[in-house]
Amino acid sequence: MMGTPAPLDGPTLELLQTILDAIDIPAPATVDDTAAYSRVLADRAAHAAVALRDVLAGGAQFGPGWITGYLRDRLAETPATGYRTLDETEQQPAGEAPDRRPGPSRIADEPATVAACGADYRSAADVRATAARQDTRRH
Repeated sequence: MMGTPAPLDGPTLELLQTILDAIDIPAPATVDDTAAYSRVLADRAAHAAVALRDVLAGGAQFGPGWITGYLRDRLAETPATGYRTLDETEQQPAGEAPDRRPGPSRIADEPATVAACGADYRSAADVRATAARQDTRRH
């Protein structure tokens, strides 16, 4: 049977809050931001794991307060930046929708004439030759 948990002391609470700060970072705004978000989160979680291991193994000879400071220093070296966050996209001022109109495109602007298609076909001869060699190797 579980009883009432013992109250945590100040240094332990600070350590737990710092660990939460390490892993509770803003969500990425788009799929394109996920790789950078994952890298940042993995780095920060690794620092938190080192701090936890040290405390749990009894290696925190200077106590949880010292480990908390150490972890904060490591987190300052690995800020949760380098990617667009969901919070940033939600904070965009009302009425200022992103411009989603297509930009200029040389392909769309160039008419698909017989001459243009023939030129494209001739310029891609090396690509077709490479593909043919690769097909021959596979079979």
